Amino acid sequence: LEWGKSQDAVMGFCHMQYLNDSIQNDLTCCIPVDYPIEAALGTIDFLSEDVWLNDAAINSYYRLLNCGFRLGWAAGTDFPCNDSKPFGSLLTYVQVKDQPMTYRKWIEGIKNGRTVVTTNGHVEFIDLKINGVNGPGDEIKLKGKKAVEIDVNWTSVKTLTGRIEIVCNGKVIGKLEGTAKPGEPVHMKTRLKVSESSWICARRMDETGHQSHTAPVYITVKNSPVRASAEDARFFMKWIDNILVNIAPGGPWNQYFTHDLDSVQNRYRGARDIYEKIMIEASKKR
Repeated sequence: LEWGKSQDAVMGFCHMQYLNDSIQNDLTCCIPVDYPIEAALGTIDFLSEDVWLNDAAINSYYRLLNCGFRLGWAAGTDFPCNDSKPFGSLLTYVQVKDQPMTYRKWIEGIKNGRTVVTTNGHVEFIDLKINGVNGPGDEIKLKGKKAVEIDVNWTSVKTLTGRIEIVCNGKVIGKLEGTAKPGEPVHMKTRLKVSESSWICARRMDETGHQSHTAPVYITVKNSPVRASAEDARFFMKWIDNILVNIAPGGPWNQYFTHDLDSVQNRYRGARDIYEKIMIEASKKR
């Protein structure tokens, strides 16, 4: 990851849907065990889901956002692990603001969080605007407490029933049940008074979980970072503590570190120190 970043690559973790909502004790070919470490150390730009729907992936993303990390959100079709569904079953829509569109601008859009992800690609889209102009990846800077206007528009090329939800700092602050039809979108508008630095996403849900999801709009109040949850920072500290136990001599993962174990452990401890600082800062706000 450091090597890629040194060459100005856009780096991230896939397979987020293999996670669950607990501390990870298993290793498989796909579980992204190190995602919170690399997020803290600044070597990744985005996270990605694929294969199947799993809201544990979204919950992991929310935890990082609550700690103040600004990561893009993406999706892709992982063949053949997706039970041979067509390519494009999961899609990443990227807003490219400057024409002409190039591949580099497209991946920079993922890095900058200007994305909408759908798990049923080519069928539906969800659009988020704050104050009429700010979309995913944008930052709104406020000098103090202020209300913002949030607009969400859900469109579909076939009849779909579900609900729109607006999420701020990991909590649902508004929802609307509805049926989207060709030419008949579902529109939701609400007003939110923002008193601390926050992030806001929109998602379209049904009984199985999220079907489409935007990356966040960031709202910065008095130039302060997002510190929305001390508990989320503490969760990642426990996550890293568990890794350190597993890679220590005699631990089940120690076999993967045949040399330089000290430097590996120091890397994990460095990330843990970052989360501890975030936890302390978040605790002081409460």
